Amino acid sequence: WSLTQFTPASMEVTPVNVFERAFSVLVIMLALIVFSSFVGGITTLMTKLRDMSSHLDRSVWLLRRFLRTRGISAALSVRIIHFVEFQLSVQRQHIRESHVLLLKLLSKPLQLELARETYEPTLIRHPFFRLYAQVSADAI
Repeated sequence: WSLTQFTPASMEVTPVNVFERAFSVLVIMLALIVFSSFVGGITTLMTKLRDMSSHLDRSVWLLRRFLRTRGISAALSVRIIHFVEFQLSVQRQHIRESHVLLLKLLSKPLQLELARETYEPTLIRHPFFRLYAQVSADAI
């Protein structure tokens, strides 16, 4: 009976003895706890996201206020605001190694391999490092 309550069209199934009633109450209580945990987790994540966003919004607001109170021209203010917003979007796209705390848990060989795959594409653009990588791939 309790399982049929979660479907869009419930059925006329009812518990008939004490064990079935206890099972239905147990299932409903368990579903209530799981659903409450799920909603609570989503609420917590949304609050953290809003707090992060409000911190950046406040920083941009302070910058605008600073520019306005200092009498900075509208053209320069717009350029500064656009530049700051562009830099913020770039920072959101690129995650620094120092911000990923779990990378510190990697073994030394894994750290070296990660560094090689991270920086090798940039390094081998230069002719010297491209030749060096061909001679000794492990040295890069």
